[in-house]
Amino acid sequence: HIGALSIIHLKRNRLTGTIPNSISSLPTLTWLDLGWNQLSGEIPHVLGSTPLPKEVHLSNNRLRGTVPESLCNNQLINGGAPKRFGCHGILCP
Repeated sequence: HIGALSIIHLKRNRLTGTIPNSISSLPTLTWLDLGWNQLSGEIPHVLGSTPLPKEVHLSNNRLRGTVPESLCNNQLINGGAPKRFGCHGILCP
């Protein structure tokens, strides 16, 4: 059952396209790693409004725009990296 999915680890899979808004329909997601692909577009703002994963890695893609404030201001994800580095804590390795 996809609603019970807790980890998405698709780093370095040559993924293209955009991050779908439907990612917000995964309430048990605790780890999202889409780094080192060729994803483009913006980070969906719905990602920041869902129960937030504890790890979010989106670095080394072709993403543009701003990181949702709810991700930038969250001190609980990525070991507190957003607190230390602001929005770069989401996009930096």
